[in-house]
Amino acid sequence: MKLYKDNSQRTLAVSKPFVRTTIALIALIITVVWLPIQILRYNAVVERSSTMIGSELKFERSEAGVTLQNIYTDKSSNVLIARLKLSEEAQANLPYKGTDYRVMIGAKSLKGLKEVSVLFGKMSSDGDMFLVIPKPDIKEIYTLFIVNEKYVAAADSTKIGSKNINDTDLDKSIANTLSAYDIDKKKDKNAVTTVKSDNLDAITFRLAMTPGVNNDKYKPTVLDADLINEETKEFDFEKFFNVLFKDVALKNFKREYENLASQKKQIQNTIDEAKSKLQINQYDKAASQVLAKSNDQMSTIEQDMTKLATDISNYESLQYSPDLFSNLNTKAKVFNIDDYKK
Repeated sequence: MKLYKDNSQRTLAVSKPFVRTTIALIALIITVVWLPIQILRYNAVVERSSTMIGSELKFERSEAGVTLQNIYTDKSSNVLIARLKLSEEAQANLPYKGTDYRVMIGAKSLKGLKEVSVLFGKMSSDGDMFLVIPKPDIKEIYTLFIVNEKYVAAADSTKIGSKNINDTDLDKSIANTLSAYDIDKKKDKNAVTTVKSDNLDAITFRLAMTPGVNNDKYKPTVLDADLINEETKEFDFEKFFNVLFKDVALKNFKREYENLASQKKQIQNTIDEAKSKLQINQYDKAASQVLAKSNDQMSTIEQDMTKLATDISNYESLQYSPDLFSNLNTKAKVFNIDDYKK
């Protein structure tokens, strides 16, 4: 018995849109289910990572901007280092002594401890801030709070002055900030969480030896040195100064100088070309304009190269002194992350 198949134009006209609509609905359902799962997975990965290198942090009360310039470790993974570059406002408004700050650290591997050894301070009185965590856990995510103890809201909240930090305010601030990490990431994956407090002047960030995000913006740069002295078991400040401050600065200066030298060569070619045109036709207006503009560019580049040459010479002659790393904070108070997330 042959089955009847309706091949009429009317039936086909109805069935084709139905099939297309069904396929579109299936695709929509898959997308609606798949996308939130992927977002949750990504947020979980970000939560297991450092704060992104280059992030702008801010001590809100003193209106002082700080940049997480880079994250480092040494060859043996004996230290985890954050380098914080201060804006002009931060250099002016923030205290320069590391002992004028309270360092708070939270991590699952530190549960049960009251405090741990760290190094926090500035290089000299006008350099960058740095934070050193010795013997970091390779799988750990460290949540840090740096609290400015010299700039705290006074009791009437109308004046700003120095007073002891209220532990209740600190606990409340940590709790609000930790919960905000997840909220901020859902709004913007690159968002930087600020410390949620009307009374405290602080910044917060995360550090990880092995970030969940496989991206150079989250990974520590490995320094070509071991920063823990094998004999004394102490942090080697002289080597730290040379590899992180002096050598890095020299490398950047020299790279910039080479870039300027390359630009200078290109501009000289443009000048020579314009002069050749003017020898043939002294009334070539376009060539005259190019020559004038190129001469101005050459003058600016030569000035910049002269300044860089001076900077390079100064840094090459720069010598380490223990005074560059004085007034350091050597302890961090441990807080239990799980207690604040309940």
